[in-house]
Amino acid sequence: MASVLEAYLERNEYSGIVAHVPEDYRPITERVEDALGLDFTYTVEDHPTTADSLAALENTLDGELKYSKRERQHNTVRAIADYQFGSGAGDALFGAITTESFYPKLRVSDESETHLATMVPQYGTLALTLAGARRWAESDAPTKTVEIDGFVPHGSVLAPGIVDASDDIRVGDEVVVEGPKAFAVGRAEMSGPAMAESTRGVAVAVRHVEET
Repeated sequence: MASVLEAYLERNEYSGIVAHVPEDYRPITERVEDALGLDFTYTVEDHPTTADSLAALENTLDGELKYSKRERQHNTVRAIADYQFGSGAGDALFGAITTESFYPKLRVSDESETHLATMVPQYGTLALTLAGARRWAESDAPTKTVEIDGFVPHGSVLAPGIVDASDDIRVGDEVVVEGPKAFAVGRAEMSGPAMAESTRGVAVAVRHVEET
């Protein structure tokens, strides 16, 4: 955890860092402070949710810029997209959006209320709809694509039906499935090379499909 936090802070510049963490997290934050020569502001007394701790946090943040709940949700969606699909994907796929429901299961739509994606709490990622998948395929963000034969998949795509697949596909990745008769989106059950080489097994769990 310390190495992840250290790497994150090395890549981003902040005017101040507030550590609202319990006592048993202090060795992690103190290690990062020492490594980067930073001074964190600590706001927890006993436990993060006590009245004193929350009051200390509120006082520390007094005067800082505040973001609306909607803006925080939009920024969260874009940040997840950058992590999941590659740097810049957040703006490319979800530049102008609306969000519904509550974190961590946000429903993401475009300005015309076309459903694009839903956050999946189990994985902490975005599950695309067909509209979202088409937006991904048409964007400049690198698309993980599975090419299939001339059939319409229902439920899953088996390895024998795959013509080719992106080499960088990993198990669990969101993938676009394209073929002469279908366009689909789903979750990879094999790596890209395994999809291209295997002669048996489920390669993609299909979520949405349309006949073309």
